[in-house]
Amino acid sequence: MDLYEIHITLDRGMDGVDQGFSTEPGELMEMMKIIKATRERYLESDGITINERYIGSGIKKTLPCEEYVRRFAYKSIFSTRPISKGEKLDASNIKCLRPGEYRTGLEPLHFDLVCDHFYAKTGIDAYEPIEWEVITT
Repeated sequence: MDLYEIHITLDRGMDGVDQGFSTEPGELMEMMKIIKATRERYLESDGITINERYIGSGIKKTLPCEEYVRRFAYKSIFSTRPISKGEKLDASNIKCLRPGEYRTGLEPLHFDLVCDHFYAKTGIDAYEPIEWEVITT
């Protein structure tokens, strides 16, 4: 079974964060035709070659044109309620959220570490980004 993730929109001109890079209905239909035809050729053992330049390097990196979306849409750790100085951080008072236009906190990969070992160094307001400067072990 093959699985594809795509973003779909009725019109790229609509408001929304994903509209600019989403697939419109006609493009989706064309993409599905190409996928189906390629799968059929592959299953029939038809000689399919892949141009090396389409394979890529395997190295993930953010392109300059993607920086805004990365800052806007990638989740970071935020408080979910006011946290008192000295209070232990855990899943009851922090969560990974998308910052939108707000400033970001620590990346989600630090969530378990923060929950296991850290306390509030100062009082933290609700929905504030969690940064190394406001927590302590």
